[in-house]
Amino acid sequence: MKYLFFDVECANCFNGTGKICEFGYVVIDEDFNELDKKMFIINPQSKFDWYVTKNMLAFDRETYMSSHDYLYYFDEIKKMFTDKDMLILGHTIDADMKYLNDEARRYNLPFFTCKFYDAKFMYNTFVKTPNRSFGVAKICDELAINRPKHEHKSVDDAYTTMLIVKEICTRMNVTIEGLIEKSEDCKGETCNGIIKTVVGEKARIRREEMEKIYGANIKNNLMSGENKTKFFQFLNGVKPQSEIVQCELTGKTVSISLNYEYAHFKEMLSIVQLLKNRGCSYALKSSESDVFISYEIVDSNGVQMECSRLNHVQEANANGATIRVIKFGEFLAILGVAEKELIEMPFPDATMFVRKEKANSFSIQHKEKLTITLGDILIAQGIDLKKAN
Repeated sequence: MKYLFFDVECANCFNGTGKICEFGYVVIDEDFNELDKKMFIINPQSKFDWYVTKNMLAFDRETYMSSHDYLYYFDEIKKMFTDKDMLILGHTIDADMKYLNDEARRYNLPFFTCKFYDAKFMYNTFVKTPNRSFGVAKICDELAINRPKHEHKSVDDAYTTMLIVKEICTRMNVTIEGLIEKSEDCKGETCNGIIKTVVGEKARIRREEMEKIYGANIKNNLMSGENKTKFFQFLNGVKPQSEIVQCELTGKTVSISLNYEYAHFKEMLSIVQLLKNRGCSYALKSSESDVFISYEIVDSNGVQMECSRLNHVQEANANGATIRVIKFGEFLAILGVAEKELIEMPFPDATMFVRKEKANSFSIQHKEKLTITLGDILIAQGIDLKKAN
């Protein structure tokens, strides 16, 4: 058996399509002996993205533009990808496989049909923290091996990825095939231009489950990425659904513990709506609230998770503020709603998600307001920090 570690670099990914300007690879045998190593400098037949030019190119643009295009190297690349005795590996390899499929479409070439394996998830298996996502250089630092000679130079990244896998195999005392079997998440395949990965399929199943539960197509229930953007938009656009319902929180500004907010995106939308219906406002900056809602999380070792927002409230009160702190259960009682009802509430109408003209419209206002530590994130995802360490 032979093993192909490869990496590609793109001149740009305009319109979501990669135009390859480098293909670097190394082929080894079962004992990690190097059999072949090469890099193809490729004319992308397209413009270079300014960021790529500034931060990622191993050579000047003229070197790429004066080289052969992808068609010239295709037969040699195809020979490796259709070799039945070759296992194909890389780092974040699903992206590189997509770029190869992009070029197949652009040049009207046949798609490759093969299985592939991602070293990133092999590393996650080794450190037993499946939710981590590190680049090649960071993993090198973690494993105390040399970084690529030139980061983002395809052949150097491919060779270093091989060294990462070699180091993991050595420490776990397994072969590459043995490591693959231990790392279910590392597996993927491409056929007819369609890429499927174990991780991608898990994400698809999660999205379908979220849609069934919440009646909306959301990837997960975490207050991050697209969900966080939607939450900011909802805060800006939410309106009372009828006449204001008076309660003891009416006219108050409320803030909720990150222990709850981070892992309950959909429920937070419902809570903000309920607050608006009662004439309340929601603050991301807890020190500017009138009422703070605490939420306790205890890890498997019985240690209570710290909340940075609660710390800000306590600091503000020590300096003369009078922020009332109540527990989450008491808060729901005031609203007259049970946790199960929050889940069952319909997803807000799209008109409530108000978009700002400028992409950074929330950045200054909320930069401090959504401070989440790495520990907050890991524990919210059910990871035992003591075991991870």
